[in-house]
Amino acid sequence: MHFLGVPAPNPFPGAQPVKPELPITPQTRALPATPCVTCHRNFFPLGYGLENFDPLGRWRSNDQLGPVDASGAIVDGTQFNGVVELRQALLRRPDAFRTTITEKLIVYSYEGNAAPTSGTWETLMQARQILRSVDKTRWSEIIAAVVTAN
Repeated sequence: MHFLGVPAPNPFPGAQPVKPELPITPQTRALPATPCVTCHRNFFPLGYGLENFDPLGRWRSNDQLGPVDASGAIVDGTQFNGVVELRQALLRRPDAFRTTITEKLIVYSYEGNAAPTSGTWETLMQARQILRSVDKTRWSEIIAAVVTAN
């Protein structure tokens, strides 16, 4: 996995599974700092910002445990509370966001045939080449460039 330009390490041996009957966010917020949060701090907060949406995408203010906590901070320390502030934080990093999405599209485009791992120098360089080659960084142009590159 690779989130906003930062590769995620493998889970540590003996990691506890989540309890599916409880909301995931309170469980992840309760993980020990070492080793769990040290690794997961790259991507857990992205999910926290979307916590007001239930598994079907419906808006909610409460979950099984009470009021939803949609606050978090991305890796650089930028704090947000809810999906609107998360969006604003991501929009302040358009290059990192576009590069990460383009890398994901590259890996997906291989259809499982010897696909490179997202976050490798190969996919990062290919993503940057694609982004430099498009006139405008619109989704349609990025997708077309990924398709024609493979």
